Amino acid sequence: MHFFKNRLSHIKFDNNLLKYYILFCIAWYLSSCLFHLLAQRPLWLDEICVFKSVETFTFKQFFTEKLVTNQIFPRLYLFLIQQVSRPFNFDLIALRFLPFVSMIVAFFIWLKIASYEFKHRLEYLTFLLSWTASSLLIYYSAELKQYSMDVLTAAIFILFLYNQQKLESERLKKWYIPILIFLPSMGLLSYTSFLFMIFPFYNLIHSVRRDKDKLKYLIVYGCSFLMFLFLAYFFDIRLPQADVYTQSYQDYCLSFVSVGEFFRSLGEGLVNLFSRWLVERPRIVKKIGIFFMAFGFIYSQVFLRL
Repeated sequence: MHFFKNRLSHIKFDNNLLKYYILFCIAWYLSSCLFHLLAQRPLWLDEICVFKSVETFTFKQFFTEKLVTNQIFPRLYLFLIQQVSRPFNFDLIALRFLPFVSMIVAFFIWLKIASYEFKHRLEYLTFLLSWTASSLLIYYSAELKQYSMDVLTAAIFILFLYNQQKLESERLKKWYIPILIFLPSMGLLSYTSFLFMIFPFYNLIHSVRRDKDKLKYLIVYGCSFLMFLFLAYFFDIRLPQADVYTQSYQDYCLSFVSVGEFFRSLGEGLVNLFSRWLVERPRIVKKIGIFFMAFGFIYSQVFLRL
């Protein structure tokens, strides 16, 4: 990675021209998502299944009953979609408005993250081109599903990790505890956030090892995590029937049928987390991508820290 970054940094480009390319790519992505939303594509099968709950559920039903059809969807997020779309008689644009906003906000947060990582404008443009080239990141911006919220959740956690040490400073300390309380609440909107919650825990434990006075931050985050995990489990995760996990959504959910099935579904989920956004078919290409991602992860976590 550093080899290619060094090669790119020695290539001479007109900075003003690169700036216009970057602005064009941003405008292209935003206009593509907006056009997709305004086109009002008819609901497809999964969206229709989700819509049946949005259309018929009361507030109590959202948090006490399984969904009308076998769908996996964070209940609070689905309730918010209902509240936004009901005044507009469940118009297609209104139904997809929150997913659209989630993806657009996620896009700008990821651009901010990229600015931390890629200092050279050509590297930044390369990242931007890879984002705008993803049909999924355009399509999911206007779909009645939770995927754009998953992208937003990932962006929020990564942005926090980049700034966690800065937030511990005296100047920003007043924001640190509210943010530590807020982060686990994302589990009510996105199941993916429970995977990302591990990383702040890791950093907080290391902070406590260096400075015992920071134990309070670990306690605050841990208490918030347990509270929102309980809320998500009691009002959401426990409600779907077991066959939803084991039959309809084997590749997407954790299975608790047996220990072996749990680790199989967990492994598949982690593989999808790393590879699904890049390639899904053919599977041989997916497996090759995972092989190189594993080395990239080890390199970033071990050798770059030396």
